Amino acid sequence: MFMLPAKRRLVATLLALLLFGYGSQTPAAEATRKEFIRDPSLNMNAYEVGVPSNWHFQSTLFQNGTCVAVPYGVYRATSPDGLTFAERMPAFGWFWGTGPAAAAKRDGCLPIKEAMSAQDFLKFMAATLKVEYVADEPVPADIAAKAQKELSDAQAVYAPKYAAMHAQPPKVDQAVGARNRSLQERQLRDEGPAIDRG
Repeated sequence: MFMLPAKRRLVATLLALLLFGYGSQTPAAEATRKEFIRDPSLNMNAYEVGVPSNWHFQSTLFQNGTCVAVPYGVYRATSPDGLTFAERMPAFGWFWGTGPAAAAKRDGCLPIKEAMSAQDFLKFMAATLKVEYVADEPVPADIAAKAQKELSDAQAVYAPKYAAMHAQPPKVDQAVGARNRSLQERQLRDEGPAIDRG
C-alpha cells in the first residue's frame, strides 16, 4: 500500500478542504424568508413573497381604480448593497370597444384605444414609465413555433364554443405568447427563477 509522507498528506488534505469546502454550510445569501403584503382593509395578509433573508422589503396592496378592479400586491425587494432588486409592478389595464360598455368611464386605465403588438406595447410602456427602450430582440424560431402551436391548439378547443354562441373568436397576436415565453426562458437561463411566489 502506497502512503504519502505526513507533510504531503497534510498539504493534500488542506488543499482538498480549500478546493471542495469544509462541511455543508449554506451561505447566508441563499437563505430566504417569508414576507407578507398586508390588506389594510381586512387587516390580514394578502400575499406571501419569498425573499433572500438579508434583503430589504417594501410592499403595499395597490388598488388601481375601476380599470383593474382587483387589488394587486406590489413590492420591491432590494439587496443590502442596493445594486440588485426584484419588484412586482401594479397591473396595467386598458379598455376599448364599440358597444355600450365601451362608453362607461373607467379611471386608472392606460390610454390605449386599439390592439397593438407585444413589441408596440413594450415601447408604449417604456415611454409611459420614462425608461429607455433599448432594442428589439427576435424571438428564437423554436419558441415562436411552440407558441404558435399552443395558440392553434387553444383556438381549436374554443372554436366550437364561439360557433355555438354565433360569435367570432378574438384576434390573437401570436408574437405576444412567443415573446413572453422567450423572456421567461431567458430569465430562467440567465438569472434563475423569480422570487415572486404570490
